[in-house]
Amino acid sequence: MREVEVKYKQNPWLDMHLYQIKKTPLYWKNSLEILWVLKGEIKLVLDNEEFTLKEGDMELINPMELRSFEKIKDNRLLMLDIKPGFFASYYPDAGKTLYYIDNTEEGKGGKYNLLKSYCARILYELNEQMEECDEALSKNLLELQYHLLNNFHYLYYEQEWLKEDPDELERFHRIAKYLSANYMEKVSLSEIAEKEFLNPSYLSYKIKDTMGLSFNEYLNQIRVEKSTKLLLGTDKSISEIAGEVGFSHPRYYLKHFINHYHMHPQEYRDSHTMEEMPSLEEMAEEYPLESALDEIKEFLTGYSRYGSALYLEKIRLDLNKESIGEFTRGDTILLGDATLFLEDENMHLLREVQREINFKYGIILNLFSQDLDIFRGRGHRFINWTRVENILDFILSQKMEPKIYLENTAKNVLESFTENFSKVYDRDVTEWFLKELPKGIVHPTQEDENFDKTDMIPWIYDKVLDKKEPCIPSLVDYIDKETELSNDTFFGGGGMFTSNALNKAGFYAWKLLAQLGDEVLVKEPGLIFTRSNDGYQILLYSYKKKDKTVERRVMVNLLNMERDYSVTRFLLDAQHGSIYDKWEELGAPERIDTLHWTLLDEYVHPKVDFYYGKKSMVYPFFTKIQKNGAVLYLFNEI
Repeated sequence: MREVEVKYKQNPWLDMHLYQIKKTPLYWKNSLEILWVLKGEIKLVLDNEEFTLKEGDMELINPMELRSFEKIKDNRLLMLDIKPGFFASYYPDAGKTLYYIDNTEEGKGGKYNLLKSYCARILYELNEQMEECDEALSKNLLELQYHLLNNFHYLYYEQEWLKEDPDELERFHRIAKYLSANYMEKVSLSEIAEKEFLNPSYLSYKIKDTMGLSFNEYLNQIRVEKSTKLLLGTDKSISEIAGEVGFSHPRYYLKHFINHYHMHPQEYRDSHTMEEMPSLEEMAEEYPLESALDEIKEFLTGYSRYGSALYLEKIRLDLNKESIGEFTRGDTILLGDATLFLEDENMHLLREVQREINFKYGIILNLFSQDLDIFRGRGHRFINWTRVENILDFILSQKMEPKIYLENTAKNVLESFTENFSKVYDRDVTEWFLKELPKGIVHPTQEDENFDKTDMIPWIYDKVLDKKEPCIPSLVDYIDKETELSNDTFFGGGGMFTSNALNKAGFYAWKLLAQLGDEVLVKEPGLIFTRSNDGYQILLYSYKKKDKTVERRVMVNLLNMERDYSVTRFLLDAQHGSIYDKWEELGAPERIDTLHWTLLDEYVHPKVDFYYGKKSMVYPFFTKIQKNGAVLYLFNEI
């Protein structure tokens, strides 16, 4: 077969490549193809016509048209393939409409340059992969198709006046469409005249005047052009082909074929015989689209998205890469004052943290406070441990080991605690004691407005991945008599939850971190790539460059994906997972009413998307990361 399949890997509806043409045999594609010579010269054979395309020239090749290329000079050819079905949902006759471009100086002009502008925009979008790239590609492709329909319709080339007479244009389009669909049948001028309610003689005159050929000449031209694919793509005999394309006898087929192609059909077949289609590398050398940007930039002037792109980072990650070490995430959380766990609300928060993040240790403060009613009897000789035991039971039930800070605790209290709870838990509870608080604690009463914002996301990741000192978050904001309040929700507390139990962005940052695997494959600023028994995990986040945290645009090529994966994406940024930003959008109220508290609690969280990742040597994906944002990809084996 001489048909070359278009893969449409870049986009479901279009495929664009930049080639240096060497030499190709005759072949065809089931796509509408737009050619733009950016440099040099090539020879193009289109059906039986030969053209020289020079720098700046364009050409339109309709679906299934035979074509071949040959290098005349070093060249760069931009080739855009458009899937035939794209335009059909907007214009039902799209599949039956042919296009023609006039490369003479008279034919070049505004419409010609606008066609180049649409091609330039598509190249730019494919190369830059900006936000809303798919929408921009669809918009430009649709506008390009309407531009072709309104300015490069093949009938306009035959008769420009048809632009001004839509009824006549529609009539001759119907006739051409009918002949293209029924050329293999016995079709007569009288039959078509009857369908169009016209006198046959008048219709014959109009066809000759409009098409430049008589009715029979036009019909037989269609037939012989259709026959070339059968000559090259099948082993059928000349007689079989003649009958299949509508000729009543082979001699009529031979006559019209020789008249059109100036050779016998067998000679045509023999001259283009080949054992197999050459490889792409033999026919052309491909270049990255990026290398064409300088040549096409003049046609991007006025395009609103041109120049708005951030720098595109390109990252290659190999699934077969060996581990460079074990990933150790933070394992300790500051639970805060023990009295917090006398309230169901705070117990619920810890349950959520352990379900989503699962810390190993929890530091608890003021466990030996009188607020827990530990002293009973005259002279405080009897110590009541009921509430303390309830709190410890709860912490242990969450598969967490308590770490008890002993600040200024009386000796007799510690002795009583040790004697009592070593029996209760059948272990040496002195292992739970902390004489000093570890470094790296984000204290719940430590006030910094950044603790409420998305600034915490890169801060947490940098701390955890840097490993210079621990990063120990606090469970919940804590209000004491020193706290200065301007509202009931945010005051810069260091907790993962606000004092009224709303999840901060920092909580979700830890939640994403908890889903990383145990083996580190790549770790660098703004990226950690891990592996687990379930699959692979990629965490990307914005980070400081030259003391400034900026947005990132990242193109990831995932190498050696040797099986199919289910892909889950978590997006965390100001719009997805930041209670503080949503509170500001509400007007930063002093008090959040019950309705809005419920809405914030239920609907403000990272955005989650699902994809199917098909086995491939290179699996590409693009992501944009907002300032102080992060994105996590989970590739789980299917």
